[in-house]
Amino acid sequence: MTLSRADLTDLANKYAEMLRLRRPDPSAPDPRAAMARLASTFPGVLRELDDFPLEVLEGRLAALERICGDAPNEQDARSVAKQSIENRQSIENRQSAQNATHRAEGARAGEDVLDAANGVEPWMVACVTFHRLARGALAAKRWLGGRKAIGAEVIAAFADALPSLPFPSDARTWEHDLPALANPPRGRLSQLIFERAGLEMGLSARDVRLLVFGPNRRERRCGREVGGLAP
Repeated sequence: MTLSRADLTDLANKYAEMLRLRRPDPSAPDPRAAMARLASTFPGVLRELDDFPLEVLEGRLAALERICGDAPNEQDARSVAKQSIENRQSIENRQSAQNATHRAEGARAGEDVLDAANGVEPWMVACVTFHRLARGALAAKRWLGGRKAIGAEVIAAFADALPSLPFPSDARTWEHDLPALANPPRGRLSQLIFERAGLEMGLSARDVRLLVFGPNRRERRCGREVGGLAP
């Protein structure tokens, strides 16, 4: 499993910003705007922020820093994370007319691609894959509105609308799965995203969930570790 250095750097910036938010500065502005920006680019991050022990966040950032170099100091994390989010949206807008296959493999043309030999761990791949699919699913779901019946005309209209959507390359990955987005399993969009990520990674949906978010409360009571990192 491979990831681009850019994706890993974005992930490191995400955890640096999460740590900044978990260690609030009383003199800093209201954190809600920063949290909203973070959640727009990394859907699910607020669940990580609420559920993960501080040491897990620190461990994940340290693992990413071993690959990418040091993340920004906490006092700089806010501005770096904001710039990372803006850069991600700019890249997506420029690539709106392109196929997202290489991005789904973490190997956009011209990017430095890293794998397990470079220290890439399964949870990193799962997080990048989940966030990418979730960004696209949410953009496509918003475009669908309340549509439940998805025919050829709707799919064609979606393809035409892609350049105007947030994260258009990520949304494009759902172009042929619009019926599933309109009617996700048990009404849960997250389950559909986990299943799709599992197909890409060769894992079960449950395994992807554990890698990204760690165990749920019941599983934590049984002593399961979080995302491959002991809490």
